[in-house]
Order: sequence, then C-alpha cells, then structure tokens
Amino acid sequence: MIQQCQGCNVGPNELHIFGCPNEPCPFCLGQLLSCGCIYRQLGLDPERLGAIEGFTIEQEERWHAILTAKGRVPFGSDPRPPEQRPPEQ
Repeated sequence: MIQQCQGCNVGPNELHIFGCPNEPCPFCLGQLLSCGCIYRQLGLDPERLGAIEGFTIEQEERWHAILTAKGRVPFGSDPRPPEQRPPEQ
C-alpha cells in the first residue's frame, strides 16, 4: 500500500494539496485537473474560455468551494459512492 500520494505527499485519509495531479474529481471520479467538471459546475463554455489564459481568481475560489461542499476525496479513499463499492471481506 502506498503511504503517501506521489503527487503532493499527503498521507492516507488526508486531502490532496489543491492542484495535485492525483486527486480524483468527486463529480465524475476522473482526474480532477483534466476532467472538465469545472466548466459544467461553473456554467462556463470551454470553447470560449480557451481563448483566455485560464480561470479568474474568483472562478478558482468558486470551484474550490463547490468541491469542498461536494466532498473532496482524501488520498487512499475509494472515490465511488458506498453503493458502488465492492463488499468488504
């Protein structure tokens, strides 16, 4: 079992450092940095946003608040809802 996240060095059951490439998205369970849920959750058009340099500070703060409210996935935790996890043995 890996004792620390290889991306941000947090330990088991600790939240990843915001921006860690290994953090799963609590909405789609994909890689948070590349899944695109930020666009849907903030109501942004990814085609239009591509013309500017990234997100504003306000957008990043809103996204962080949305993730916190949804429940970020700690390192080493199964990101799937309990009903989708395999039975414990």
